[in-house]
Amino acid sequence: MVLRIGLAIKSFNGFQKLSGESDIQTQILTHSDIDSPEFVRADLDLIIWQPEFSKGKFPRGLTRYFKNNSKTGLAVYNAAKLTLSLPKSVKSRMIKEIVSPPNKHNLKLLLYNTTIPARSRFQSYAESVSSEHDLPLVGESKTLKQINDFVNVISKSRKTHCLIRGEKGTEKEYIARLIHFKSNDASKPFYVINCKTASSQELLEQLFGGSVNLTDQTNEKKGYLEIAQEGTLVLNHIETIDNELQYRLLVYLDAGIFRRINSKNEQKSNARIIALTEYNLETFLNHEQFSRELFFRLRAFELGVSPLRQRKPDILPIANFYIQLFNRKFDHSVKGLTPEAEKKIIEYQWPGNVDELRLLIERAVLITRKGSISVEALPFPDLDAGVNLGDIDALGNCSLQDIERVHIKKVLTRTNGNKSKAAEILNISRTTLREKMRSFDLNLQQL
Repeated sequence: MVLRIGLAIKSFNGFQKLSGESDIQTQILTHSDIDSPEFVRADLDLIIWQPEFSKGKFPRGLTRYFKNNSKTGLAVYNAAKLTLSLPKSVKSRMIKEIVSPPNKHNLKLLLYNTTIPARSRFQSYAESVSSEHDLPLVGESKTLKQINDFVNVISKSRKTHCLIRGEKGTEKEYIARLIHFKSNDASKPFYVINCKTASSQELLEQLFGGSVNLTDQTNEKKGYLEIAQEGTLVLNHIETIDNELQYRLLVYLDAGIFRRINSKNEQKSNARIIALTEYNLETFLNHEQFSRELFFRLRAFELGVSPLRQRKPDILPIANFYIQLFNRKFDHSVKGLTPEAEKKIIEYQWPGNVDELRLLIERAVLITRKGSISVEALPFPDLDAGVNLGDIDALGNCSLQDIERVHIKKVLTRTNGNKSKAAEILNISRTTLREKMRSFDLNLQQL
């Protein structure tokens, strides 16, 4: 399957270099291209718009295009951090706002997210709701009802900050998105920041504005707290932020004020903060790696999203929903799952949660085409022998050192002791890996 990208910008060599990939095709879209009548018929999976070339105003040609193309996703490359004004009909197509050119991996993640556009994701469950964002998550468990109740309560409380906790793949970010778009401030900015992938200095500047570098002449630049006035700011991997950022964030949560970096002037913002984490924050608290005050401030309104293996009643409804979705995407006519396949997916532990289930169903629909999905069309991964997925919940009782030791050992086992590959997966240097192996007393001969 070839994925097609339209770039609504003047020119951008970084993206053009990616056009040589066999599964990605890109084309540069000028303003004359977008305004032409033929553009409405362009077959694109994703459009990346760069607002600085249209002074932040969304082009009319793109508005017309999105009205006539319900499956195309939108990403915004906003390096200049301009205040965006998107038409109502386009907001639901917004997948992500990026501030730096994506590499091949990040671009493919954007393309992957277009397979489930926010506008059509829950179409088959939207008969009783009043707007395209007033949609429940799919499932029949008590947990799903609690999640929907939480979304309804928080979204109606104008500026209530909250914490959403759950394993990877449990759709925490989408729940945060639902809170924003069900609120009265749905037309205001919505930003997601991955705290794990940025340095402490970058995060300080991104969130609060200004510059850590005193010689930087751009030290009056705005941060996301200022840009996202009245909107929502989602902080993913909140457990990774350092002490200074924790303190500054606590001041903002308590008083609604902050200061740009290296500035004495106070700024005000009404942006809602939604913090996301995969971990039990008490673990970080016990090791003095997370502020006690910030922990209790966030925990005042906390939602714990249970893993899919603990929500058995949700598995079949989610699977059947994605069968319908990918039938439309691939123009296939898969009827459902065989009884044997249903039994298999209910018994499986789903370590990747809803994300893993979605990917497995997508593959199954793609290769089955019509009829029912059999067990053979569901190639479940061969997980590490001796690993009990039910024990994942017990990690909250382990120290960070214990968790790190177990993870490094797993990666070394999967790479057959190849330290270079293991270091690459762990995103650390080979020297650091050797030091950690020595400190944890990990011997390759014992793997």
